[in-house]
Amino acid sequence: MTNTEGPALCGSCSAPIIWATTQALKLMPVDAEPAVGGTIAIDQRDGRVYCRVVDAKHLFGRTDLHKSHFATCPDAGSWRKKRGGA
Repeated sequence: MTNTEGPALCGSCSAPIIWATTQALKLMPVDAEPAVGGTIAIDQRDGRVYCRVVDAKHLFGRTDLHKSHFATCPDAGSWRKKRGGA
């Protein structure tokens, strides 16, 4: 299954999200709509949706950038994996 089936809904807050593949080849939830202050560029190629963080010097005037849903979801903390500690 690819991640190009259109927006999905967050399992916690029901916001529309896009599952995009990062440069590390992991899936990341990204807010479906571009937003002021966004830093994530989305592009589609080879049947997949990819995302990348845009360098700060290239942010000025961009209106097509999205936010990571990790940053906007009110329930993001409940989805974080607990790390083993000492």
